[in-house]
Amino acid sequence: MPLNIILEEVSQINLFNILPEDFFKPLTSKYKSTYVDCLRLIYNSYKTELSFGADKEIILSELENYFDNESTIEMVFDENEEAASDSRSKANGILRQLKACGWIEFEQSNDYKVKVNLYDYAATMIESFNKIVKSEEMEYQSFVSQIHATLCSESSYAKPYEYIIKRVFENTEELIGGLKKLNTNIKKYIDAITNEKTAGEIVQEFFVYHKDIGSKAYHRIKTSDNISRFRASIIENLYNILNDENIFASAVKGYMEVEQVEDKTQAEDDLKSLILHIISAFRNYDDIIHEIDIKNSKYIQSAVARAKF
Repeated sequence: MPLNIILEEVSQINLFNILPEDFFKPLTSKYKSTYVDCLRLIYNSYKTELSFGADKEIILSELENYFDNESTIEMVFDENEEAASDSRSKANGILRQLKACGWIEFEQSNDYKVKVNLYDYAATMIESFNKIVKSEEMEYQSFVSQIHATLCSESSYAKPYEYIIKRVFENTEELIGGLKKLNTNIKKYIDAITNEKTAGEIVQEFFVYHKDIGSKAYHRIKTSDNISRFRASIIENLYNILNDENIFASAVKGYMEVEQVEDKTQAEDDLKSLILHIISAFRNYDDIIHEIDIKNSKYIQSAVARAKF
């Protein structure tokens, strides 16, 4: 995202004006791993619901099952209270603490049943936990295909900012972010080689690297022709939006409405910066891939050299 837009957003939004003061308290306690497990369990309980809300008894039952299978230790949630030893007490203690720290709220429905509702910001946080834990592999090809299809959809030009530019920007950020994560992950493996390890450990890590990086993410971006094949068309269509007066004017109007910008000149400048930022990202794609190539080669050479040594 262009720097001027980023700075403007940062100046308008303060994360800690949104999150409760004790929001991160469960994640810094001695039971932090248990809290994360319970939060993910609560989140998964909402999959069959119409919202992030479910009957409290259902949630308690899920948490009880978790403690029956996972934990036998007593838990102390408050110094003034007795230690929770049975699963039911632990489940109630977890919900009580999560409510106090602003993760959930209790709501009484018309049938007098109590529901456990997850706050929207809490749901976003747990979604991030799930992505980190699962370490899901990015579908690079699908992102590029979506971007290309969006730019080539004639019907979408009825609202070029809402239906095209905004979506293309979001998908481009996801794509480039995924490539940067891959780049960083390879560096992590390279750094690990410098630690004191036996030849067996190095060989074992090499096979893990080959499975998780070499034969999956790296192989996927190297064998896919979608990115290079669609890139020229993507850049061309983005320039067409910039150069077509009618399309750009319609996009500016949409930008002003969606982003609530009143100054038309500012909206035009912001939109131009946004489109040029996307174009720049695709032009710089080769630089990121080149760096990934170098690091991948360096890791393989270093791993072999260390194992021999």
